Amino acid sequence: MRVVLAKRWKEISTFWFQQPTAVRWMSTRKRQRNPYDVLKVSKDASTEDIKKAFFEMAHKLHPDKNPSPGAREAFAEAKTAYELLGDPDKRRIYDAYAPAAEATSSGRKEETDTRRERRGKTFEEEVWSEFESFVGSRQAKKAPKKGADIVIDLGLSFLEAVNGGKRNLRVKRKAKCTSCSGSGCQPSTSAVRCFVCSGRGSVHQRIGIEVVVLPCKKCQGKGSTIPYPCKDCKGTTLVDSESSESIDIPPGVHDGQTLRMRGKGSMSESGGPAGDLMVKLKVEVDEEFRRDEFDVHSDVSVSISTAALGGRIKVKTVCGVVEVEVPSGSADGDRLRIPNKGISKVTATTTAQHRGYHIAHLRLLVPRSLTEAQRRLFEQLSSLETSV
Repeated sequence: MRVVLAKRWKEISTFWFQQPTAVRWMSTRKRQRNPYDVLKVSKDASTEDIKKAFFEMAHKLHPDKNPSPGAREAFAEAKTAYELLGDPDKRRIYDAYAPAAEATSSGRKEETDTRRERRGKTFEEEVWSEFESFVGSRQAKKAPKKGADIVIDLGLSFLEAVNGGKRNLRVKRKAKCTSCSGSGCQPSTSAVRCFVCSGRGSVHQRIGIEVVVLPCKKCQGKGSTIPYPCKDCKGTTLVDSESSESIDIPPGVHDGQTLRMRGKGSMSESGGPAGDLMVKLKVEVDEEFRRDEFDVHSDVSVSISTAALGGRIKVKTVCGVVEVEVPSGSADGDRLRIPNKGISKVTATTTAQHRGYHIAHLRLLVPRSLTEAQRRLFEQLSSLETSV
């Protein structure tokens, strides 16, 4: 027990005496007098004036020369004031923060150590409570972080992307550990307050003449540590899990588009919201159809006679087979635009007026072998074209 108490006192004393003099002056529970008043100098006094005032007081109050009661305390107070104001850096810190400190602490009664313990504050917390209250550096508890997002790829056929639908996915994620119910501790144990930061999750560190607030490395900013971590999650509160998720695919999605499922990602270690499931779509290339934004293109074979004389042909679209009229005198490569047979707009309803066009590209079908009757007709047509 004595060893533990000695170690604890060493930690506290090291924490206190490593702080800048200006901070210790302002943070003591029993408020000291204004150092300018102690040395009887004005706030705009030069360094030489401060030094001169201190040496005059030291000559009068030094215990070796002044045995009167109170001289020793007055000399110590003057020496502390000179250590503060005689150093330009420490004096600058004091001048910047002291007015706010005095305004904050005005009218505040002194508290005994018993009352301080009753409030549940440690020595370090009491030291910093005054300082943080007027410099505005009191840090709120770190907000819980969101869980990690999960990104998976989902392959779709061309028609699935056009028409939409439902798909089931197997998702691997981080879920709350059931063995410790997400506490990260072994049964019958619990987390304890971090002895380095005293539960604040942050520590104060001096860099040059500045005092900065940094996350505590011992507890990673959580304010507590786990002495006996759960054997399944190793204290992280999370374990690997796999489950099935159903996703609605809206009509008209395109290749490379990402669908977000909020709250379907990994759980958070710090109790924050779960991450998101990001489904990246991979649309396969179709042999018949080609996409151009909300329009669908396809090649349609048409006989020479139909192209020359005109007629009706059947065209396969993403909405089914439709009949269209081929104008007479059509040539190879001509296009037939069929309205409301293209792709639905993702942000609109799927009614016909919100679909794009199906564009049929005519391809003349030239016969590779001819019957005798066909040969005679083509020869007759050729002679007529020659005579013209």
